[in-house]
Amino acid sequence: MKITKLLLITSFLYVLLLFIFIYTGYREEIPAFKFVIQIVFSLTLFTLLFVTHQCKLNINVILVFTFIFSFVSSFILRQCYLEFMGIPFETAENDGFAYNKLAVNGIRESYNDYIQYIFKTTRYNIDDLGFPTVLYIIYNIAGEEHSALYLVLLFNAFFVVISTNYLYKIMLMLNIQHNYARFFSSVWGYFPYFVSIAVQNRKENIFCMFIVLAFYNIFKFRQSYKLYYLVFGSLFLLSCFFFRTVVSAMMFLCFIVLFIVKFKNRKIIRNVLVAGFIMGIISIGIILEYIFDLPLDTLLAVSQYRLGGESANLSFMWLTQILSGFIGPFPNFSRAVQDGITYNGGLLLNVMFSFPFLIGIWHIFKKLEHKYYPVALYICMGLLMLILSAVALDMRYQMTFFPLALCVIAYAFHRKINRLLYYGYIVSSVALVVVYNFR
Repeated sequence: MKITKLLLITSFLYVLLLFIFIYTGYREEIPAFKFVIQIVFSLTLFTLLFVTHQCKLNINVILVFTFIFSFVSSFILRQCYLEFMGIPFETAENDGFAYNKLAVNGIRESYNDYIQYIFKTTRYNIDDLGFPTVLYIIYNIAGEEHSALYLVLLFNAFFVVISTNYLYKIMLMLNIQHNYARFFSSVWGYFPYFVSIAVQNRKENIFCMFIVLAFYNIFKFRQSYKLYYLVFGSLFLLSCFFFRTVVSAMMFLCFIVLFIVKFKNRKIIRNVLVAGFIMGIISIGIILEYIFDLPLDTLLAVSQYRLGGESANLSFMWLTQILSGFIGPFPNFSRAVQDGITYNGGLLLNVMFSFPFLIGIWHIFKKLEHKYYPVALYICMGLLMLILSAVALDMRYQMTFFPLALCVIAYAFHRKINRLLYYGYIVSSVALVVVYNFR
């Protein structure tokens, strides 16, 4: 399927679903500004992608558009929160509010005192060391809270631009055609979820940047064997450790695979990876307990608690997590959970891309595309984590695997996709979105 046709189909489906739920009503009272914002963000996303593809914009123009869209959109959304809700975030009890409180209390404090304060507040959670450190720098540059809240938006726009640029370079190293590399890099750069993350004062924008930079430098080292790429790659990998430890462990395993896989042993490595993944699923309890010090029973108890909070039917919710892991998360047209309504267009586009993604994974292992082995392994481990942890519906966790997934999707467009089968997928996935919203 051609990209232009896919964008037109997605745009049509978005408008169709929008009017369906305008007619049927919402499951909660949604502020009017959120409804307007989601339409503006979604239609802007489709328009920017259409222009980027049709005009064959080069990467520098894409980066300029990315910066403008990221900063202007986040500024507008921040102003909407202040005007209509009286606070700079969606709610006064989310992660962003907690991070903001940490950073405000750290202004004019020494970094050592600030670190001790973070550890005391977060009960020595290593995952919460990275982003508060970034905020400490930004808030101390600004000097006070009000200016810092807007400076954070500016920094987030730069984070998205940097990750977009280096994602484009990764795609070129993976031998993806320039037109596909440009387009799918722009999908990343224009994705409206980044706007929500910036305004909510969360860590995913800079975390994703570190992930992309780590993969880029390690791929570049494998290509050129220049030592400074290995040094930078290792530093960015270490940085990821202070944002989400388990993700950095996955990345480390993927980098090992990158170093050992070669053209001559690609079939053997493929078989080992597939067998290892199957055995890993079977022995997941042992792996979690003895490597990550997290018993499977504890993880499942937490997961069931999360699912139980949404529905009494746990079997249905586990099925939803599995489906969402592979083709989601699904857009919320009927309610505004975690402000997801503001980036519905992006979520729907992600659903439309899931079929090419599955085709891409299949061809990577079938055609022995060994350059993609670390990418495929990273995503497969991520899917398992998302489903077991019952967070597959949360874009915060999905987003850390999305840039590498776009590489697989871009690769899939090199391959012939059965048009009839894809249309069948579109009908089925839209039906799932409708069922999910009416659940």
